Amino acid sequence: MDRATATALIDQLCRDLPAGGTSEADEFDYGWFRERVGSVAEHCRAADGIYIWQYALWHLDQAGLMPEGIAPLHWT
Repeated sequence: MDRATATALIDQLCRDLPAGGTSEADEFDYGWFRERVGSVAEHCRAADGIYIWQYALWHLDQAGLMPEGIAPLHWT
């Protein structure tokens, strides 16, 4: 799978992420999210797979779903 296709799939997956601090965020299934991102990443070249994981984590951070102190400093 090429990077553009994988990125589009992650965008689609992350489109409806709940906002942090909401009841929907409290019920967010990180395991399900991890499985979906992993499924996309494993069908990419290694370098693109790493990019896909970083991109998905960036989406989690933007939605406020990453615990404090987990996001890399350059994202803040």
